[in-house]
Amino acid sequence: MPTSELTPEMLYIRDTPTGNDIQLKANFWQSQYEQKEKQRNIVWQIRQTGMTTWSLAKAFLHAINKQGFCVSITKLFPGQKEALWRTAEGFSESLSFPPDHKNSRSFYFKYGKGEYSIADDFSLIIGREIDFLHLADFDWWTEKDQQQAFRHLFPKLTPNAQVIIQSTPRVGSNGMYRKIWRTPEKYGFVRHYFPWYEYPGYTSKPIDRDDLTEKEEELVEIFGLSRSQIGWRREIISRTGRKFFKQNYAEDIIEMFRRQEEANALGSY
Repeated sequence: MPTSELTPEMLYIRDTPTGNDIQLKANFWQSQYEQKEKQRNIVWQIRQTGMTTWSLAKAFLHAINKQGFCVSITKLFPGQKEALWRTAEGFSESLSFPPDHKNSRSFYFKYGKGEYSIADDFSLIIGREIDFLHLADFDWWTEKDQQQAFRHLFPKLTPNAQVIIQSTPRVGSNGMYRKIWRTPEKYGFVRHYFPWYEYPGYTSKPIDRDDLTEKEEELVEIFGLSRSQIGWRREIISRTGRKFFKQNYAEDIIEMFRRQEEANALGSY
């Protein structure tokens, strides 16, 4: 067992393009998260921020460093639990010491009295106190599952439990993720919002000022977007479509929720 506290940077992940194992170093978004992290955190994220992997790493290491029962839960799609498990197995193989025991859904660290589990239902948690709770892609769960998670899991949190709820937004959703986001102080959470234009790498060939649309001029004025960022925005919209961009790369979280509330009322998007 380690003599000092482990950090995520001591773990390795599989680099998809190359197939090589690389060190888990905090990227731009993960660094932004770390600067604001509190005990209870709700994350609204765009695609490909790496926050799911980062949250897994933090929960996994909490079981070693801080002891107790730590769990990540996903209900995104069949097979997602297995995908997260493969990532956690990669974490385990990074360590200079193996877990004392593991099965198909849990790692056990005997000397630290820690357990890290990955689940796609609540059966594993029945009767357990939770020291680290990670809810992955929470806005994509059914409203019933979100409500059950809040009803059954939150009363099981220990006084010092760490919580990360993270998700990209889902059109038409109006479950606990949205309720917590709208009134975080009511539930004791701090919000983390990662708009795409804060990432310095999302730029492309700049658009001539005279070619800006009325919407693009508004984005420049309100959010300070550069013409290079407008160029990147146009490229993504041309490849994926405007609907996809609005859902996954919304410029304004308030505008995003308003659009989705209107969609709920209309029954479409």
